[in-house]
Amino acid sequence: MPNITKQFHIDITPEQYLSACSKEELLELDLLLDKYLKIYRILDKEKLQENSEEKPLPTRS
Repeated sequence: MPNITKQFHIDITPEQYLSACSKEELLELDLLLDKYLKIYRILDKEKLQENSEEKPLPTRS
């Protein structure tokens, strides 16, 4: 028997994805996104602190 393979291209917008999610899936997505946002905020703060420590303010002579 011959094999038939087809490729499909489907465009799904974020709104379509979110409207298809259940309440539990939305809560899980919210928790996952919040986790990564907190991590990046912490990393950004650390990076800012490192940059401020490396470059001292100029002093008057």
